[in-house]
Amino acid sequence: MFPTKLAVDIVFGVLVACIIALPSLESSFADSVIATIPVGSGPEPIVFDSNKNDIYVANYDSHNVSVIDDSTNTVTATISIGYNPYGIAFDPHNNDIYVTNYNGNSVSVIDDSTNTVTATIPVGNNPFGIAFDPHNNDIYVANYLGDSVSVIDDSTNTVIDTISVGNNPGGIAFDPHNNDIYVANVNGDSVSVIDDSTNTVTATIPVGQTPYFGIAFDPHNNDIYVANVNG
Repeated sequence: MFPTKLAVDIVFGVLVACIIALPSLESSFADSVIATIPVGSGPEPIVFDSNKNDIYVANYDSHNVSVIDDSTNTVTATISIGYNPYGIAFDPHNNDIYVTNYNGNSVSVIDDSTNTVTATIPVGNNPFGIAFDPHNNDIYVANYLGDSVSVIDDSTNTVIDTISVGNNPGGIAFDPHNNDIYVANVNGDSVSVIDDSTNTVTATIPVGQTPYFGIAFDPHNNDIYVANVNG
C-alpha cells in the first residue's frame, strides 16, 4: 500500500477519473474534448502502441488493462492482469506492452497482436514506474518499496539485473541522448542516473521534495524535467 501522503494523491486521481470517465481525448486543433471513453476503475497511466495505433490504459482498481482503438475511440478489449496495475510501457522492439502490478510484485507482458498476457515476470517489491530502453531493448522497472530497479531483457522476459537506487523510486524515464535511465526517488528527494551499458548508478541528483511519477526527457534541449509533489 502507498504511504498515506501518496495515497491521497492516488485516491484523488481515481476520483477525478471516475467523474470524467478518463481518458478523454482532445483535438490538437480545436483544444476541445472529442470523446469520453468509459474504461475500468481507477485508470492511471496510459500508453500509445505505435504498431497498432491503439491506446492501452492501466486500470488500478479493476486489475485490468483497457485497449482503445484510436480510429473509433472505443474499447476493443479488456485484459485481466496482475494486482493493481500502475506503470505501463510499449516496447516497439517486440510490440509488447509491459505493465507493473504494484501489489503483485510482478510485470505482465501483453502481446499486442492477440491482446493476451504471454508472461508474468517477478520483480522487486511494489513495482511502480516502467520505461523501455531502445538502446539495449531492456525494460527498466522502479520497485517502490524495494528501493531498486529491475532490468528485464525483452527477448527472454527475465530479470537480468537489479540496481539499488534511492528511497522509494517511482517515476522513470529513458534519455536517448546519453542512453541513461533517470529514476525519481519519491522519498529521497533525488533522481538516480543509471548508465544502461553497465546498469550502475553514476549520479544522484538532489531535486525538490517528493519527486513522484512525473519525469520526462525533452529531446529539444536534452534536459530531464521532474515534478516535485511537495515543492
